[in-house]
Amino acid sequence: MSDPIDPLTQLIGRTPEEQAWILSRMTMPEKRELRERWFDAHALGGQKWPEHDWRIWLILAGRGFGKTRAGSEWLSEMARRMPDGRFALVGGTADDVRRVMIEGAAGLLAVGRDDEAIVWRRDRGEIEFASGAKAFVYSAGAPESLRGPEHHLAWCDELAKWRHGAAKVAWDNLQMGLRLGERPRVLVTTTPRPGGLLRAIEREAGASGSVMRGRTRDNPHLPQSFVAAMLGEYGGTRLGRQELDGELIDDVPGALWTRARLETCRVKRRRSRIVRVVVGVDPPAGADGDACGIVAVALGADDIGYVLEDASVAGATPEGWARAVAACVARHKADRVVAEKNQGGDMVKSVLLAADARLPLKLVHASRGKVARAEPVTAHDRDLTIDGSVYRAAPGMTPSAIRRRDPMEADTMDVAGALSSAAIREADLIGGRWDGARVAIFAVDWTAPDNRIALGTGTLGAIETADGAFTAELRGSGAAFDAPACETTSPECRAELGDRRCRVSMAGRRTIARVTAVDDDVLTLDHAPPVAGAWDGGRLRWLDGANAGIEEVVANVEQARVRLSGTPRFEVAVGDRCVVIEGCDKSLATCAERFGNAANFRGEPFLPGIDLLTRYPPA
Repeated sequence: MSDPIDPLTQLIGRTPEEQAWILSRMTMPEKRELRERWFDAHALGGQKWPEHDWRIWLILAGRGFGKTRAGSEWLSEMARRMPDGRFALVGGTADDVRRVMIEGAAGLLAVGRDDEAIVWRRDRGEIEFASGAKAFVYSAGAPESLRGPEHHLAWCDELAKWRHGAAKVAWDNLQMGLRLGERPRVLVTTTPRPGGLLRAIEREAGASGSVMRGRTRDNPHLPQSFVAAMLGEYGGTRLGRQELDGELIDDVPGALWTRARLETCRVKRRRSRIVRVVVGVDPPAGADGDACGIVAVALGADDIGYVLEDASVAGATPEGWARAVAACVARHKADRVVAEKNQGGDMVKSVLLAADARLPLKLVHASRGKVARAEPVTAHDRDLTIDGSVYRAAPGMTPSAIRRRDPMEADTMDVAGALSSAAIREADLIGGRWDGARVAIFAVDWTAPDNRIALGTGTLGAIETADGAFTAELRGSGAAFDAPACETTSPECRAELGDRRCRVSMAGRRTIARVTAVDDDVLTLDHAPPVAGAWDGGRLRWLDGANAGIEEVVANVEQARVRLSGTPRFEVAVGDRCVVIEGCDKSLATCAERFGNAANFRGEPFLPGIDLLTRYPPA
């Protein structure tokens, strides 16, 4: 007798119609078993939680490996075992948690069993499992929200993309709140990106043997055309190693020069005789063992600078790093020692001369940041005209505040600037008028503006303002990895009303109205919808007033009372004008009956969804 065929094997690679036919021939127990034995039968090796004792479980894997599915399955199983459990769901933003960890195709709602009622209170950011356990939504961008709450377990997703500066605070606050139960634990699922926090987590998880790794190509459920395209485009590149193979590459975030760039400048031997040797010293800020930068550099007769040695030391006392400087000077017969005195002042001089009184020492005070000193030709005191466009000398953004990361990462740069310029106003940033703006950054020779070197391009992502300044993410070409490779099937239409896929004419479906009363997120207009429900789910765009140009989402409408999905960003005054654009609930019934447009419906209303195992009765 031949061995029985695994049900999952029968379903993989089949069309939706074939899958439905196979499922219709299964008995109810077979369907339930297929759904519930994911861990034993279907999980990849890197998706299975460790059976030994651990505190941190880290999954470092490429895009599409199945990290989210592993997290959802683990937390769902823990909820079954811990009816009184309190869990933390932490993502880069609260929207990331909702969109990926909860409502995503592999999120908590999708992996729930058919006989388990999961209650998702979106307005509270809270999930209640069938057992009674609860999970709460937190944003790493608001780390103080994690100060105080207590949890048994936590799931942190895409930790490597948490905002720099807030990530460590969010992690620390989370750890201090993991104090319920006998075995508080945390799962971290992320595509790697170099950073001190991720490295520290990797070391701790590695010590208990709880680091799992995986590559994009390891997931047999991904379309082979997508895998082949990604490998063809990025295979063997640094970006591919990181984003597809899940490899943590040691380039320091914020480094002005990446390792790859430095390697292109390496030479086996000097091309000319040495004219002068200088040892540069960047002393640590205190006496508690911080790293001390010590570098020996030489100027050749060919006017090319050569780095002879990086003699930096870490964990040394002041006397220890001073001796390391003296030894470096002796090895290279240096003509001068240049030490920064910002951190320590005369103490730096005393410590160095105590190690060797003959050191040819010169102390300097750095009045500008490292980035500004490394990029001396990035600002100018007058406007420049390049290709017919005028570049202002004070655009509101300081070039010295651009912090480079890897040139292909999703968050290519952090951009900071002052809000003193009329070009960039705080109200516009808060109102979202700069969201998605395209930014191009390049170095230029001001005497010949046509000679320029591109440093990076991208679009503005998350923007924060504080104390008269702003910081923004500049999302580069690597952000394409965040976009889905293909559309996900859905019972609702994926087109937007009136777009080129929907093809419904919007003529007569826009109404200009004036506000007659305001109550928080409820507006009373001087016009009502042409038919009941026409504006539900639609958009409202402000034509004037403090919110001019900003678009809101309409939640629901009762006659002329319009409830928005959130409070307007700025104060709304009676008399402000707006245009209300009709909405669509994206159902096939509405598409056919209200718009007569079923032929262009972009959804799969009859395709089995999460409940496909119980939708078909036994044959």
